[in-house]
Amino acid sequence: VFASCAKVVTEILNLEAEFWGPRSDMVDSLLDDLATELQKRAAVKLAAARTEFERRFGSETLLVRSTLIQQIEDARSWQYSDDVRPFECPACGSGALVLGANRVEFEYDSPADIPIATVILDATRFICEVCHLVLDGADELEAVGIDPEMENEDVDPRDVYGDYEPDEDWYRDR
Repeated sequence: VFASCAKVVTEILNLEAEFWGPRSDMVDSLLDDLATELQKRAAVKLAAARTEFERRFGSETLLVRSTLIQQIEDARSWQYSDDVRPFECPACGSGALVLGANRVEFEYDSPADIPIATVILDATRFICEVCHLVLDGADELEAVGIDPEMENEDVDPRDVYGDYEPDEDWYRDR
């Protein structure tokens, strides 16, 4: 628990080793252990998913295999939404789903100060129904090579916070 908390605090506050003082070696060791444990957990999940894929489809011909995979992918296409995006599975290569929450980032064009809005999906879960790979959290996604912050081009930035109304008191500094 301490290692997880230390990792979050270090990342959020951008702390240097001097912050931990004489305990910095211990914290570094715990953070390394945490990263190693995460890599092992991700490797086990990938291996299990590849084994499941071979068990389910290994004895099928290429045509039958591709037909079955296409049917699985088509059956779950209704699940697509603004917060659920299709993504290629790192274990089996078929279509899978990345789930998360959208946010809007603004970049300003300096000469005109015109904001350019980009919708970013903060992915927190990955599901492949073909090989049954499930990844939970941004750490596991990163461990298998999936960037948990991905641009979501299919979503209009105005739709992300469409029902948002600013607090009148805060807005008027009351």
